[in-house]
Amino acid sequence: QQQQQKQQQQQQVVMDQQKELEENQQQQRIKAQQQQQQQKAKQQQTEYITNAKKSIIQLQKFRSTLQTFDTSKDKIISKRRLQMKKIARGRMNTLCHDLHKITSVTHDFKQAILTAIQEDGQ
Repeated sequence: QQQQQKQQQQQQVVMDQQKELEENQQQQRIKAQQQQQQQKAKQQQTEYITNAKKSIIQLQKFRSTLQTFDTSKDKIISKRRLQMKKIARGRMNTLCHDLHKITSVTHDFKQAILTAIQEDGQ
């Protein structure tokens, strides 16, 4: 009878140890999931910054290609620059979210460029 009690006690101890082990493993899984979520949140926060930096670099490259157009003293280029400014003035001052306005201005720019190409061909 005493041996049975000892065996039951040992079995109870083993079962308790297994429960503790399972609880510890569950806590470790929860911690790992929380860490992954935190890393994803940090990555998303920095993703906006890296995208913004990439956009700035692209704008700087594009601006550098237009620099000769903006600073040229050639009469033909200054005339074309003035034409483009007249097209955009008052319609696209800053960032615009109106898709119709953007497409209409780009259509006008396209027409002006095509006209300028035809003038150059003559």
